[in-house]
Amino acid sequence: MEERSFERYLRDPQARHSLSNNHVRSIYEDQTGTLWIGTDDGLSVFNRETNGFDSFHHDPLDPHSLSGDIITAIFEDRAGTFWIGTDGEGINKYARIAERFLRYQPDPLDPNSLAGSVVGALFEDQTGVLWIGVPGEGLDSLDRATGEYTHYAHDSDDPHSLCNSNVRALYEDREGVLWVGTSRGLDQLNRASGEFTHYVHDPDDPNTLGPGAIKLILEDHAHTLWVAMEDPGAINRFDRTTNSFVRYEHDPEDSGRFPNTFGVRAIYEDRAGDLWLGTYDGLVRFDPDADETSAEGAFTHYEHDPENPSSLSHDFVWSIYEDPAGDLWIATAEGLDRLDRTTGQFFTYTTEDGLANDDVVCI
Repeated sequence: MEERSFERYLRDPQARHSLSNNHVRSIYEDQTGTLWIGTDDGLSVFNRETNGFDSFHHDPLDPHSLSGDIITAIFEDRAGTFWIGTDGEGINKYARIAERFLRYQPDPLDPNSLAGSVVGALFEDQTGVLWIGVPGEGLDSLDRATGEYTHYAHDSDDPHSLCNSNVRALYEDREGVLWVGTSRGLDQLNRASGEFTHYVHDPDDPNTLGPGAIKLILEDHAHTLWVAMEDPGAINRFDRTTNSFVRYEHDPEDSGRFPNTFGVRAIYEDRAGDLWLGTYDGLVRFDPDADETSAEGAFTHYEHDPENPSSLSHDFVWSIYEDPAGDLWIATAEGLDRLDRTTGQFFTYTTEDGLANDDVVCI
């Protein structure tokens, strides 16, 4: 085992400046290098000078406190304004100088309000518009200059509406095209008309999107768009010229192709251009350039082997990160792994090495 040390940050009810809760859902580093940590009981901001946290919580007696304590998303826009998404209590805009929160929540009596209270995705596009994925309610855009919302939802009578209102992923590519991943398929928004082009699975057409709900969307260094799916778990390469897809999915009759992942939870492109997939059944390395003419590809599947201490610590992979030195780190349900790409061996760090918990959700 390598000699590396970790410093633990845990909730201590007796310490005012400890982490607000041990269940961390999101971590964000802002433009100044400050760390913001979203937990199941408030928002904690790490002070590097004091090595402690300043935390914010919901206060039912204070309308300028956080609207809710379960933090699902943290985002800083170009102006340095912070937006905090919650599970069930809408969005908060944070005013740093006043240390106050402005709440954006649904109001059934006001059509110009957020469509729903659960925030699944949150980002700012190239024009400064804020986009909010609201699971079960569709997609909202907020023009912050006017305060006007635009709501997009599935309408069975409108073939150009959102294909499904359960929005799971949002992505804007380099050309400014907005892609929306839903439980039914992938949508491309025409911002001028407000209409969507649908890409959905057709079992009779192998050039369509694979089956399953969309979990992740990524544009790689070559401007290729990749779409990762939940169960049964596959990735899809979009051909912009033909508006068709190449599917990389498991074939039980051909073990040399895409492994059976049961769902993709993370997708990461390293500096070499390889794609790394975190799945419910291990870590997958994919070289997209190995075969340009078919979906055979070059896959390496890393799984946990209880007989091999140098294997992946657990098959449930939450997150992947390549550090400045080129080391690949993998967050699993049983520890934090570092992959030695030369040998294919994993070095695992657990609570015995100083981790606060073996179930590492994000890096």
